[in-house]
Formats: sequence, structure tokens, C-alpha cells
Amino acid sequence: MKKSAFLMLAALTLIVGLNACTDSNDPDQIAQFQQEFYNRVVDNSDNSVKYSTTLATVTLNGTKQTMELYTSVKVTESSSVSMHLTDLVLKYDATTGVYTITTGEGTKIDASGNTVGNFSGAFDMNTGVLKTSFTLNDTHRVYTTSRLIYPYGKSTSTYASDEATKQYTNENFSISIALNSEGTSATLSLYNVMLEENAHATEVVNYTSLPVTVTSTGYTFAASSLDAIVENVPRTELNITGFNATATNQGNDLNGSFKVNGHDVTFSVKMFK
Repeated sequence: MKKSAFLMLAALTLIVGLNACTDSNDPDQIAQFQQEFYNRVVDNSDNSVKYSTTLATVTLNGTKQTMELYTSVKVTESSSVSMHLTDLVLKYDATTGVYTITTGEGTKIDASGNTVGNFSGAFDMNTGVLKTSFTLNDTHRVYTTSRLIYPYGKSTSTYASDEATKQYTNENFSISIALNSEGTSATLSLYNVMLEENAHATEVVNYTSLPVTVTSTGYTFAASSLDAIVENVPRTELNITGFNATATNQGNDLNGSFKVNGHDVTFSVKMFK
């Protein structure tokens, strides 16, 4: 799967939402859609982190270049904060296809009596991924991401061939990770898996039950072995061992390694360019 095809697949839900909710008779170009958010709430006092998921509602006004957001985050086991943010300011970068999201003079934030500050965010029109970060009551830092999709990057495979060590770099390698509601396990999907030059590329390989650890800076993933599934069929030749990866820069950068069928693979991919 070429990277452009991966991006179209990743953005499919978003595109459907935009097409379904845009009213051609409305003087403003408005689109509304829902996305599941992965939330990490970091306690400033001890750097502990609380993970939760929520279904957020996003409204984009293309005419006014503003965004409205309904969401909530779980701060402790017994407390959550619901938020309604209106007239967030969008600024589009045609080079990357990414909107930056900031507060402006007209922005209003209702957080059920809580204080929200230092808000920033980004929205990738290529993939539909939306991320935000903000402070809550000056006691917590909140990071949200709608999906863990990493379409920008590459993999490098090292392997033995003809009594020599060879290396192949795949510039179209991509990854997505779907977390469960507890943030303890995930389904890993590898896109455009190609281990040697001129070899046949496998478009999508899925691996279930990948252990996850939520951290104050992102996520870590580690598994001694993972079984490959391609189009609902087991593919033992693509089973991997020694999978290790770390998402840093608040989840934007994912770097890791694994072994598959005699190949040592390292990868470095990004959520946003």
C-alpha cells in the first residue's frame, strides 16, 4: 500500500462525517463528526498519569476557520471534567495539510467550573487525526489524541543474503495502533510491509493483544511475540518477535524494532510531519 493509499484509508471515517454533516444551504461551511479520544492526564505533583477514552464531538467552520469541541477527561478514578470549547482558531498549512488550533479573543471555554489554560492542538486533514494539550486547574497537564496513526516515516530491514549482510530501507512504511478502553492492550497494524528490495509488499498486517504502558510522555509497547493476521488469515511467516516501541513527544514520534522471518527491523514514524 502506497502512503497516499494509507492516508486515504485512515481519513475515510472523517471524510464520511464531513460529507454527511455539511449543509450546502448553510452560509457557513460547517462539518460535524465524532471521534474517540485517547486521554492522558498527568499530575504535576508526582508525574503520575491517568488514562481514559471518550467520544468527542468536533465541529469545524470552514468559513470562519474555527472549531468547536465537546469532550471530557477522567482526572481520577472518581472524577471527570466535561468541557465545551467554542471558537477555537484554525490556521491551515497547505504544505502539510495540517491545521494548528489555538485560542483567540473570541474563544470561550466551559469546563464545569475548572480552569483550562495553555491550550494548543493540531488537526491533520490527511488522516483525520486530532490532538490537543492543555493545563487543567494548574495541577494537571492533559494530552488527547483521536487516534494513534503514524503515516510519516520509514523502516529499515537488516538480513543475511548470499553470505552477506544486506539492508533495505522502506520509505512507505506506516503504523496504526488501536488502544483498548483501559490503555493496557492494543491492536497493531503495519502498512506496506516490505523487508527486501523488489520483494512483494504486504499491504496490511494486523497483530492483536499488544501490551501497552501509558506514560507521562506518551506510550511504550512491548511483546515477546505477536501472531500475524492478513485479511483474517494467519500468516506465520510474518509473525514477529521482540517487538519494542516507544511513543515520545507526547505520542507524536514512534520509534522501535522487531524481528520477522530472519529480518531485524527498526522503524521511525511520526503522527504529524
